[in-house]
Amino acid sequence: MVKKNMRYQQGFNLVELIITLAIVAILAKLALPTYTQHLMKVRRIDGQMALIHLAAAMEQYYLVHQSYQGADLGKLHIDPLSPQGFYTLSITAKPKAYTLSATPISNQSQDHCTPLTLTHQNQKGPAHCWP
Repeated sequence: MVKKNMRYQQGFNLVELIITLAIVAILAKLALPTYTQHLMKVRRIDGQMALIHLAAAMEQYYLVHQSYQGADLGKLHIDPLSPQGFYTLSITAKPKAYTLSATPISNQSQDHCTPLTLTHQNQKGPAHCWP
């Protein structure tokens, strides 16, 4: 006589659950550094765009005053923070030259491309960090 008392298994057993969690943990460990680097690269664009906008304002200031000296963020009506708030902006101005800097703040401060700079001759630094 054959017993026909077969039960269907529902859910997961402990071994299957542990294996699944281990696989998810390994994938997360591999993906997290890549994701973090990608976020820093995307956020770096915030600083770069802020510098380009500030450079345009500096050129307008030069057209009116025939000198870059005396230009500051207040006179140019530029917020000292980048649009998304990941960088603080600063100006070093001489009569015929300037250097603009974007210094990272918050989580972006771990970025190896710091500070971002842009000069009156459109020299960008660090060069490998600009597209």
